[in-house]
Amino acid sequence: MIVEILLAILITTQALVVLYTVEGLIKESEERIMSVISDFAAAQNVAFGRIGDQASRIEQGVQELKDKIVAGAISPADKATLDAQIATANELATRLEAVNVTAPAIPLVP
Repeated sequence: MIVEILLAILITTQALVVLYTVEGLIKESEERIMSVISDFAAAQNVAFGRIGDQASRIEQGVQELKDKIVAGAISPADKATLDAQIATANELATRLEAVNVTAPAIPLVP
């Protein structure tokens, strides 16, 4: 009877050690996943900042050109050139708006 009780205690102790080890591995994996997510988010924020800066410059340039056109301060040839520039700027702005900002799947680091 005592042997059976000791055996049960030993098995229970071993099971607790295994559970504790598994819990540690799960926590470690969670920390690695969160680190990967944080690193990815930081890189994306840098890219979003660059895209936003460029979009702001395009918007500012387009507005400056429109202001010059409205003021009538340019020749017909310059107006045609500016119209082409505005069209290009609008096309670039449209392309920037179409950039897929959905995060791609990230492989888990083992």
